[in-house]
Amino acid sequence: MVQLDDSFNVFSQTGVSLEEIVLEGASGGTDSLIRYLQSRRQMLLRDISQISLRNDDPAHFVRAVEVIDDAVRLLEQFKQINIRGSVEETAG
Repeated sequence: MVQLDDSFNVFSQTGVSLEEIVLEGASGGTDSLIRYLQSRRQMLLRDISQISLRNDDPAHFVRAVEVIDDAVRLLEQFKQINIRGSVEETAG
């Protein structure tokens, strides 16, 4: 099981927006957000396993894992580009 440390609580407790995390590196930046999502994914996979053992339908949990996978892929792409520079270039 994945153990979360206090660094992951910062997302819900500091009031920092997603834009500040991704664009400005607040609260550990994109890498920290990716690690958080991967931890949540592992928790969902554990829940899926437990639900399946009870012969219940884990479809909603499976969809949540797919959404997390999509989010991680997008964040990985964001890391490859200079979003702030692109936004300023477009606006300018």
